[in-house]
Amino acid sequence: MKHKKILIIAVMFVLVLASVLTYMYINRETDVTYQGTFVNCAFDKKG
Repeated sequence: MKHKKILIIAVMFVLVLASVLTYMYINRETDVTYQGTFVNCAFDKKG
C-alpha cells in the first residue's frame, strides 16, 4: 500500500512538471496579450 501511494505521488509530480514545462513553452512562443487573456479566462472560471 505504501509503494502505491509513492507511485501516485510520483505520477502527479511528473504531470505537474510536464504542465509547467508546457506552460513555459507556450509563454515563450506567444505574446504577452495572449498570456494575459488566457490567465484572465482561467481565473474567471475558477472564481
